[in-house]
This record gives sequence, structure tokens and C-alpha cells, in this order.
Amino acid sequence: MAVRSLRTKILLLALLNLAGLAALVLFQMRGNFESFILSSIRERVMGVTHELALELYENEAEDRTAVLGKYRARLGVDLYLFDNNGTQLAGPRVELPPQVRAKLVAGRPGPSNGPPTGPLLGLPSRPSPGPPPWGDERPPPPDGGPGRRPPEDTRGPPLRPLPGGSGLPNSAFLAQGGSPNYYWIGSRIPIHSGEEGPAIRGTLFLVADSLWRHGFFLSFAPAIGFVLAALTISALCWLPLIRGLTQSVRQMQKATGQIANGHFEVNVSESRSDEIGALGASINQMAGKLKSLIEGQKLFLAGVAHELRSPLARMELEVELLGRGALPGQQPQLTDLREDVEHLRGLVDELLSFTKSSMRGEQLPLVTVNVVDAVQHAASMEAVGPWHAQIDVDENLQVLADHDYLVRAVANLLRNAYRYAGADGPVNVTAKRIGNNVSIVVSDNGAGVPERALEEVFKPFYRIETARDRKSGGTGLGLAIVRSSVEAMKGTVKARNLKPRGFAVEINLRAQ
Repeated sequence: MAVRSLRTKILLLALLNLAGLAALVLFQMRGNFESFILSSIRERVMGVTHELALELYENEAEDRTAVLGKYRARLGVDLYLFDNNGTQLAGPRVELPPQVRAKLVAGRPGPSNGPPTGPLLGLPSRPSPGPPPWGDERPPPPDGGPGRRPPEDTRGPPLRPLPGGSGLPNSAFLAQGGSPNYYWIGSRIPIHSGEEGPAIRGTLFLVADSLWRHGFFLSFAPAIGFVLAALTISALCWLPLIRGLTQSVRQMQKATGQIANGHFEVNVSESRSDEIGALGASINQMAGKLKSLIEGQKLFLAGVAHELRSPLARMELEVELLGRGALPGQQPQLTDLREDVEHLRGLVDELLSFTKSSMRGEQLPLVTVNVVDAVQHAASMEAVGPWHAQIDVDENLQVLADHDYLVRAVANLLRNAYRYAGADGPVNVTAKRIGNNVSIVVSDNGAGVPERALEEVFKPFYRIETARDRKSGGTGLGLAIVRSSVEAMKGTVKARNLKPRGFAVEINLRAQ
């Protein structure tokens, strides 16, 4: 399979999108802005112009302004009638803007008066000896005969021919001018000259300050159709790319989150042939190497801890033998030596516990465990002198777990609480069911930990205090063992500070 970069894909799709939009715009505008606007309003303008031309032809010159006023009230736009030399014939007095006058005069088909000598805006204008009586309703002559009725308009009644055989208005032009700027839409029409004979040519103007605010001109339907078409083209071009990218990024985000939480068994899809696919392959490779490194580290720690047990056992025995024959002045040194050996023994035992729990997560069999039994077992193991835990757990609460691992996790939390906050008040153990999970919380009334350290405390050998001697605390593996034990049981653990004072660690396991 040929590899195509993501940048190339985006570039090709962008060019395709632009080409589609450009083709659509060119189709809609059909050459220029004027034709684009007129193509949307031509039929309405021609219909009104034809109707007005018929009515103006019926009325005398002095009545034309009244006719235009009636249509103005109906349409909501201003109407003016000019001859093709720019002389106003009807409507409220208005100064024709220079831009409009230039377009009017430039587009006139011939002299403004006298018999027509050619087509009127593309339609034939045949000379006639005189206008026939208005309202002649005789049946139309056969096809091809003079004065026949134009083709029927399916949207309304048939259009009557203008008197004198003049052609129907069928074109318009658009101009802008005035202060403020107005839109002038002109349509050539025949005008009764007031004498027997052919009509003269004139121009009817429909004028408005906006093409959009007047429903007669432009409606939003074509614009909406244009926008919908543009959006459809864009969606067809971009949505497949965006969908593929977001799915891949979401999968990688989930995989990296699992890696950050210590779960390296991820499998990001490598099916893409671009940089995203290569990134997925790199994530899979990284996860495999990290898993190998972490497992090697755990095996190393387990091996070291195991190898240290035999020398430690011999050291304990030799210290005991030395103590039996030591002189009175040597007893303090022997006591310190014995404490060092015991501390080292505890460190080795915790290392073995940590590596064992973290390496058995995949194959650890989980069974139904009664929560209160495991908590009481852990409390009895860790009870020291006056320190004891207050337990508030339902006797029927059960979880899917390993009994020994759950006891070890709760015991380490109790030991940690006794060590750092035993003198500040009671240590509490509570448990309750929340949905499909059971929440087990061990809390104390101590000073808590800095907010930045709430996640760090679960890392192996992490200590808030910089010193690492027996007086300042343990080995830094207690909470790491809690996390590894809980995760081996497919659960989660988190720490939080309590208000106004205190520290709590919450274990969540699947309810049973």
C-alpha cells in the first residue's frame, strides 16, 4: 500500500472542497453579480412589469402616477416611469442618479419615440396601424396569426399581449446609485403615446434600499439552499477525515492513559497508512518496551530480595549469638545492630510482597471475599499498644478479590495511619456499596500530605520526608504495595486530604 502523508490528504481534500464551492458559486452567479441577483428575481419583476404595463397602457398620462402609487402600496417598493432618454414620465419626482441614467441610456434599443424599428429587448415589436380596442376578448386567431396570445404561464392566468402588437417585457437590468445607495431594477416597457399609432419605449424602475428586506425581491430560500449545498459539499469532504482522525486520537488517548496508570497491555490500531498509523505503531512499541523494562525491574527486585533473605537469616542468628556472650558495655551496639538487621528484614519482606503482588496481576484468581472478615483480620495484625481501628462495615458486604491481598492492602493502610497519625485520634475503616463497586476507606485525623504528593505516595520508595531512617518512617513501599495489591484484584485506589484535617485512602473493588 502506498503511504500518503496526512498533510497531503488534507491538502487534496481542501482543494477538492474549494473547487466544489467555486463551481457552485459560478453556477449560481452565472457570470456576475447582476445576473446572479436578476436570475433570482427576474420572474417576479417580469410578472409585475407586464401587469403594470397593461394597466399603464389603459390609462391616460395624467393617471400614471396614481397607478404607480397603487402598486407601490401593494409591493412596498418605489416605482418610477422614465422614457429611454432619462425623462421622468410618472411617479414621485426624483432625480435619476448618474449611474442609473448612464445604464438606462446605454441600454436603450433605439430611439425613444416613433415607430419601433427592431426587437424590443429580444421580442419582436411589429408596427400596427393603430391600437385595437382595449379589452377585445375575441377568440385568438390560429397559431402563427398576428396578435396571438403568448404561451400559458402555469403559475397564473395567461398573459395578455400588449396593445399595438408590442412585445412583452422579458428582461431587466440592475443599477445602484443615489444617497443613500438604492437598488434600481429597470424593465423596458411600451408606453401609450396618447396618439393613434405605435407605442413608444420607456423604462419602469422598481427602487428599494435593500434587496433582502423586501420580500418582493429576494427571499432567503435561495441563500439557504446555497449554504446547505456548501455545507453538504464540505461535510462530504471533511467529515470522513475528521471522523478517522478523532477516532484514532481517542484510541491513542485511551492507550496512553492506560500506560500512565501502569497497564502496558495496549493495542492501538496500525491500519492507517499515514503519520497517525505510524504514531499508533510507536505507541504499541513504546508500551511493549516499557512493559519489558518494568517486568525486568520487578524481577530484579524480587531476585535481590530473595537472595538477601539467606544472608539476613545468618546475620540474625550471629547477632543473637553475639548477644549471649557480649560484655555489658557492648549491649548498646548490639541493640543498634539488631534493629538495623530487623529494618533490613522488613525492607526485604516488603520488596518481596511488592514484586509478588505487581507480577501476579494477570493470573491472580479472584473469589468472593467478605469485607468485614478481611478488615478485622488486618486490624488484628496491626494492633499495637493503644492504637486500634474503629470499624464500620456491613457484615454482608462482599467483593470479588483475593483474601490475602485485601488483608495486606488494608493492613498496610492501618500501619501507615498508626505510624503517622495514631496520636491524633482514632483510625476509621468504613465500607459501603456504590453501584457495582464497594468502597473501602481507611482514614485518620493526622496532618495529611501536600496536595502535590497525593499521587506520588503510591510510587515505590517515595517518601515525603527527605530522611530515610527508622525514626522518620518506613521504607516507602507501604502504599506502593497497597496499589499493586488492589490493581492485581482489578480495583483502583486513590488518596485525598480531609477537611479540616485528616487523610484518607479509598479502595474500590467490584461488588459480589
